[in-house]
Amino acid sequence: MGSPDLSVWLIAVYALIMLAAGWAVDVLGSRSARHSMSWRHADFMYHDDVDGWRCHEDQWLWPTAFDPDKRVIRYEGAHAICGRCPSKDSCSPTPGPREITRPVDPWPYSDAGRFHRGVGLVIACVGVFIPMLLMVAFHATGDLIVKLLRVLEHGRNPDAEMSGALARSGWDRVRTPVAWSTMTWTRMGGCGQPALEESTDSAVACSFVPRADDGFELFCSLASTDDVDGPVRARALDLARDLGRTTAQMHHHLAASLGTSRPPTPTELAASLRKRARWALEEVPELSGHIPALELKVERALARLEALDALEPATRIHGDYHLGQVLHEIGGQQRWYVLDFEGEPLRPLAQRSDPDLPARDVAGMLRSFDYAAAVGKAPHPDWLGAVRTAFEEGYQQGRQEIGPEEAAQTGSQDQSPTASHTAEQAEAARQTVLTCLEPDKALYEAVYQARKRPDWPRLPMAGIESVLSKHAEG
Repeated sequence: MGSPDLSVWLIAVYALIMLAAGWAVDVLGSRSARHSMSWRHADFMYHDDVDGWRCHEDQWLWPTAFDPDKRVIRYEGAHAICGRCPSKDSCSPTPGPREITRPVDPWPYSDAGRFHRGVGLVIACVGVFIPMLLMVAFHATGDLIVKLLRVLEHGRNPDAEMSGALARSGWDRVRTPVAWSTMTWTRMGGCGQPALEESTDSAVACSFVPRADDGFELFCSLASTDDVDGPVRARALDLARDLGRTTAQMHHHLAASLGTSRPPTPTELAASLRKRARWALEEVPELSGHIPALELKVERALARLEALDALEPATRIHGDYHLGQVLHEIGGQQRWYVLDFEGEPLRPLAQRSDPDLPARDVAGMLRSFDYAAAVGKAPHPDWLGAVRTAFEEGYQQGRQEIGPEEAAQTGSQDQSPTASHTAEQAEAARQTVLTCLEPDKALYEAVYQARKRPDWPRLPMAGIESVLSKHAEG
C-alpha cells in the first residue's frame, strides 16, 4: 500500500481545523460570558464570604430571591439607601433599587454554556471521526467496523479496554481494536472544589468479521431443525462444546491480562443474591405462585453456597454474556468471536469494570440456551439439556487445557479454594456457585420480561424451577 496522496493530507488538515474550531467555540463562548457578566457588574465587587455585592459607594446588595427557571440569584440594595445615592441616575435609572443577578451554575452547566459546548463537541466529533474513516479506507488489514459508544462516562469504556487487552494477549477470538478515539473535558468542581479533567472512550474501530452467523439465530435454527441422532444435533453439540472452550479461554486471557482479585466470601455472595431474590419476588409476585416453595428452594441453594470455604479468584468478566454476543465464523477456521464487552447497559460504568466471578458469564450463556430452545421451538425436549451439557463440558475442557504454569500465573490453581480437595470436590463447589448464579440471572430476567415483554415471563420461570429442582435432586 502506497503513502496517502495529497487529498488525504488535506482531509487530515481539515480534521485538525475542525478540532481547533470546536475548541475555539467553547473558549470564545466562555470568554464572551465572562465579559458580559463583567459589563453588567461594573463597579460592583462580589464577596463570597458574606454572599453580597459591594458597590463603589461602599454600600451592599443582599440576596432577595432565587429564580429556578433561569437558575440565578437576585441581589438588591436597600431602597432607602439607593434612593439617596448620588450615583442613582447612572447606576439605576429605574425607581427601584439597583438589582444584580448571579448565575448559580458555573459556565459549562449554564444554558449558554451547554449550548456552546454542545456546538463545540459536534464540531470536534466531526474532526475525530474523519481520521477514523480514513483508517478504514487506508488500513492494510482489511475491512474495519467503527462502533460509536452511546454512553459517555469518565473512565475507560470496558469494550475498548477489554477487547484491547485480549487482543494484546494473543487471543484470536475477539475483534482486534486498531484505533479508538477519546474525549476530554473539564468538570467544574463548584463550592470551592478544583476543576477536574475527565476523559472517556467515544469510538473504537475493530477488525470486521465479514461472514459469520449470529450465535442466537444459529442455535434457534439448530433447535427448530433438530434431528436427535442426526447431523443437526451433532453440529449443535459440537458448536456448544467449542463455545464452552472459547468461554474458558476468554476467562483465562482476561485473568492473565487484567489480573485477579480477592473474591467475595461465600457469605457475602449469598447475602447479595438473597437481596436480589427478594427484590425480584417483590417486583414479580406471581413467581411464588408459579414455582412451589420458591423461597425455600432459593434458601436451600444459598445455604449450600454459604457452606463453601471460599470462592475462586475474581477477575474481569464479559458481564452481559449470551448467544447474541457471539459470532460463529463462516468458512476459514470457523471460530467463535466474542463481542461487546460493555457489560450490562443499566449498570454504572464503574460497576461494569469491577472484577466478578467467571461463573456469572457461564450462567448467562446457559440461560441463553433456554431462550434459543423456546424461540426455536425445539421439537425434542432433550435438546436443551444436551446443548447445556455440551457447553459445560467444553468449558471444563478449556480449563483443563490451560497448562499448569499458565494456570498458576492467573491464580486458577494455586489460589483456588479447593486446591487441597479432590477434582470432584472442586467441580461440586463450582456447580454450587453456578446453581446460585443461574437462578439469580433468571430472576433478573423475570423482572425485565415483566416490565418490557410481559408475554415472555414463563421462560425465566421455567429456568428457575428447572435449576433449583435439579439442585435439590442432587
